[in-house]
Amino acid sequence: MTEKLSTQKFLEEWPLYASVAIEGQFTWPANISRHCESCGKETTWPGSQVDCSAGSINMRRYGCLLCSQAAVIFVVYCSYVSRGQTIECIIQKIGQHPAPSITITRGLANHLGDSATLYRKALISRNQGYGIAAVAYLRRIVEDKTDELIDIVGQLARGRGLPETDIQAILAAKKQQTYSDKLKVASEVIPATLRPGGSNPFGTLYGLLSDGLHDRTEEECLAISDEIREVFEYVFENLRTQIEDEKRFIDKMSKLTSRQKGREQA
Repeated sequence: MTEKLSTQKFLEEWPLYASVAIEGQFTWPANISRHCESCGKETTWPGSQVDCSAGSINMRRYGCLLCSQAAVIFVVYCSYVSRGQTIECIIQKIGQHPAPSITITRGLANHLGDSATLYRKALISRNQGYGIAAVAYLRRIVEDKTDELIDIVGQLARGRGLPETDIQAILAAKKQQTYSDKLKVASEVIPATLRPGGSNPFGTLYGLLSDGLHDRTEEECLAISDEIREVFEYVFENLRTQIEDEKRFIDKMSKLTSRQKGREQA
């Protein structure tokens, strides 16, 4: 079992068919937060006052408060287990319509290239509760993209004006034979200025991907897959976008400076 979570997070983020323990008796949250395709942004979705229950099976509809058009229906199975002096509630999402999304942003899809198909398969596996498969797909994607991840951090280091010796130390990690060795070496040489909040993205990825799948349950692998995705997308998409934005800004400032000098000399 994974650690307990709120029923709101359970509906918003938890995959299908994966059991999880919650505090107390299961009750539907009044609202959830969810991306609305009609509104094009994250909105609040109140729950319907009309529930359908049949023994241990419960169903509820949630609709977008902003447009009143989009809706999602959840079907939840509940069971109760005695653990010493307490009764634990185990819940499982056995149905959801529309199905959990496997949509990825256009920017991430473009950056992933051929690996975008594997990424969607990782999301499908995760949404169906197959954590081991999700981790395996993500491991393959990171393996394919490790050199690019290292290049991104090298570009960021150069844009921040770090010494060339630091930059070359980062890029030298690509010379290692395996992707795990590349991540390990890169994690050891990343300067403190490139560690957001003191965290080391390459060190985190190395630790997550080095964890043996044969020792982990589906539920544990679900949590690991979510952590891998979060770190991978931060480095592969967010940092790359940040580099591109900084480059555009620098180019724009350079042009403005050149124009200003031209006016002064005229």
